Amino acid sequence: MPRTVGPREKWIHYGVFFLGVFMVFGGIVAGFGALQYEFALDSTTENPEVGGRPVYEYGNLPPQEQRVVDGAIDGKRYAFESNTPIPGVGQSGLRPKQVVVRKGDATYVFTHEIGFAETEPAGAAAVALVLVGFVAVAEAIRRHHYPRSLPWQTG
Repeated sequence: MPRTVGPREKWIHYGVFFLGVFMVFGGIVAGFGALQYEFALDSTTENPEVGGRPVYEYGNLPPQEQRVVDGAIDGKRYAFESNTPIPGVGQSGLRPKQVVVRKGDATYVFTHEIGFAETEPAGAAAVALVLVGFVAVAEAIRRHHYPRSLPWQTG
């Protein structure tokens, strides 16, 4: 005789299903805390083709932005939690942006982009929440529709 799902088990399955859905959405929201603003040197040129982008004079930048520009020129790749120390950046989008800074006779083109830091605690937590949420949803569906089978059994 096939086993049926009782009313109490049915509510547990629904509870696990919705808990899994909330975990997935919670992981997505937590993922916003793992976004970082990355800034690095892209190229150096004597005559930049600006193409509508403003050229920032190194001497007019605040000291904090000058330190970031100097470090990027020396080969450092920066990752910040906000875009405040990055020269000339207003609203950041999902596409990489280029920032042009003139220092002396040389003009430097920097790349500014938003990245997801999956190795940071907030990024790892977001990934874990989403994965555990998907497992909870799948397990709730499996237990509700196939109460006698185990995940590793076929047929």
